[in-house]
Amino acid sequence: MIRIYFTVFQAVIVAFMTVSCGTVSKKEYQNPQKLWGQLYHDIDSAKLFVNPKVFWDASPRGKPQAILQHYTKVRNEPGFDLIHFVRENFNLPDYSQLYSVSDRSFEDYVTESFRLLLTRPKDDGGSLVPTRMRYLSGGGMFPEYNYYQSFFVIKAFQSLGKDSLAADIATNAFQFIQDYGYVPYGNRSYYLGFTGFPVLSLMAEAVSEKQPELLPWFGNLMARDYQTWMAATGQDTPKAGPYRSIVVLQDGKTLNRFFSEGTPNRYISLLKTTEWEESSRFMAEGRQQPERFLPVDLNAALYHFEQMLATSFAAKDRKEYTNSYKALGQIRKELFDTYLYDAQRGYYYDYDVVTQTSSAAETLAAVFPLLTGMSNAHQAAGVIRKIESEFLTENGVVDDLSLDYGSAEMNYLAILALRKAGRPDLAETLKNRWLKLNREYFSNNRHLLPVYNLRDPAQSPKSPARIDGALSVLIILLNE
Repeated sequence: MIRIYFTVFQAVIVAFMTVSCGTVSKKEYQNPQKLWGQLYHDIDSAKLFVNPKVFWDASPRGKPQAILQHYTKVRNEPGFDLIHFVRENFNLPDYSQLYSVSDRSFEDYVTESFRLLLTRPKDDGGSLVPTRMRYLSGGGMFPEYNYYQSFFVIKAFQSLGKDSLAADIATNAFQFIQDYGYVPYGNRSYYLGFTGFPVLSLMAEAVSEKQPELLPWFGNLMARDYQTWMAATGQDTPKAGPYRSIVVLQDGKTLNRFFSEGTPNRYISLLKTTEWEESSRFMAEGRQQPERFLPVDLNAALYHFEQMLATSFAAKDRKEYTNSYKALGQIRKELFDTYLYDAQRGYYYDYDVVTQTSSAAETLAAVFPLLTGMSNAHQAAGVIRKIESEFLTENGVVDDLSLDYGSAEMNYLAILALRKAGRPDLAETLKNRWLKLNREYFSNNRHLLPVYNLRDPAQSPKSPARIDGALSVLIILLNE
């Protein structure tokens, strides 16, 4: 069955490649503020919902134009009740429960919670943008797809032997490239314009490791997504300095920064797409400003992009493209070592292009060069020493040395990086500590969190957050 499925998946990728070369006809999805106009304004002004995402994610019970026409007609009538109108015309999601609580065993809770997040694509007439295939929702108040988390979801499905579901997740990313030219942060209309952290090459690598015959088919669409990060040609490109998502450095060579043309709203911003909110990263003049930094993790991820593109085109015997992407990767590595590696401190730091200095923030973003093969043995050894001596706690590794918190995703990426760098022993220690933390927290609270206070787990924040990545990491580690 899996072999038959992948034949279908391969056909889907070929179809994407064919369609993406021409004009794509697709439904236009508008964010709720634009879609609902005066109705949205009135709901917002009245502060009708404690959690505004309830209305942002609501699905209409009729066509928007008809609902708006009816609203215009009745809104000024005596006794008009706005909340009654909304409840009559919309299906409102229930986001009152932050996390599901269970009396099951830890393993059963993880497995069942993960299974229940599997979601089939649909168009609800509201802010949800349909995917082509199934995806894992985030749970709670995030019942939508998320680009960054998709890498962890793919690895989780593969650990369960469900390669067809892993391929579904990858297919969704390629669908978005076909439709929009990039993979958005998530499949909500109010996320459009914001790309998520670029994990597409990691996803493609994971899928092609299981099914190598798919590798040649990834190149063209991956190249299109890659170009969204590298698009900086024309008369407006400066001889030096930032332009869109690139920063022009010495001799016209470039590294990348986080950048977006999207309009920020209460649920998405450039900072949110970095996956490093509320951190010491990107701090300048007392606030986080990611647009002025060359980030370690972003540039390492794009280096991996270049390596996977070279590998994909090599599998198609397209030597000119293979050599071109290899050359781009080599240039990036040389600049990376110049700007983002501090030989004296033996660690990787983001680079502030305004002050032309390294950031003081010490974070686990430094595992990305190890994970993507950018680090030499000496550089990797320095990073590992610091992780072991400063980041590692009895409950896992903290994301940021200035904070006490550790996330599931960064702990798993650290495990992968340590294994790749030749420290399986430390990786195993970290894995066991992360599992122990989750088991103990579950035993005391009957639910799990995506982020913990590693110094005092009982004080971990229980604010709403996605749980798909955390469950995926646990699925992977429990099935190794």
